[in-house]
Amino acid sequence: NYTLDPTFSCSVNGNIESLLLDGADLYIGGSSTQANGNNVERLFRVNASTGALDNTWLPSIGSGIVSAIVRQGSFVFAGGSFTNVEGRDDNRYLVKIDAGTGLIETFFSLDNTVNDILLNGNDLIVGGIFNNLQYFKTSLAAFDIGNVVPELTFGDVNSTVDQILPDGNGGFYVCGAFNTYNSESITQIFKVQADGSLDPNFDVGSVNSTVSAAHLDGDDLYIGGSFSSIQGEDVNRLARLDATTGAIDLTWVPGTTEAGIETIETTPTKVL
Repeated sequence: NYTLDPTFSCSVNGNIESLLLDGADLYIGGSSTQANGNNVERLFRVNASTGALDNTWLPSIGSGIVSAIVRQGSFVFAGGSFTNVEGRDDNRYLVKIDAGTGLIETFFSLDNTVNDILLNGNDLIVGGIFNNLQYFKTSLAAFDIGNVVPELTFGDVNSTVDQILPDGNGGFYVCGAFNTYNSESITQIFKVQADGSLDPNFDVGSVNSTVSAAHLDGDDLYIGGSFSSIQGEDVNRLARLDATTGAIDLTWVPGTTEAGIETIETTPTKVL
């Protein structure tokens, strides 16, 4: 009923940039160095019902922000703008953590920020503003969860990826501030099919600025960002598209906003 839950209490001293609900555990990432009066380092775990800090799981991320969290099996993967993990600089921007102990596992580092991570079957899809994933992948990369070598045949983009959104059928949408995918002209958003190929049926056309956020609601795909035009039609940072074709729904005209949109959620009756 969207009322405040009086049984949950968690106080932090910094921004919260990412959340992952995993059964009875809630993983929290951001810039916080304290949670419930205890020292933490930008990534920690609390009881999802009470907000009580799990003092047995405290990975050491010594700088920057944690902006994305996923879990697969025995490991938690986190990405962000951090450049120091456990006092070392060889796990920069992307880190693999033991879900039981909180200890950092051997992994590879990037040269710049990770904005989002999608667990897609056995693949980990990583998006951000990096230019070198040790294998010269730009801003978008995929690799098998058990392999630290990226899938070299997976496409990349020429600039920032802000969000990777699953389509519910093994594929996913990618949005950001790019204008090419695999050297093909595509502005700000595209869709990848379950087989890893570009979906030819989804074509948003020209978007004149960044798409920072996307949310799938049935047959509708809501997108937000700093754009003011899609397919030559005037819009104001928020639009609704056909999730299959990418066609803009001109019957849905939300109110204007001066600020860019960074995240979108829906209820049965509202878009937030």
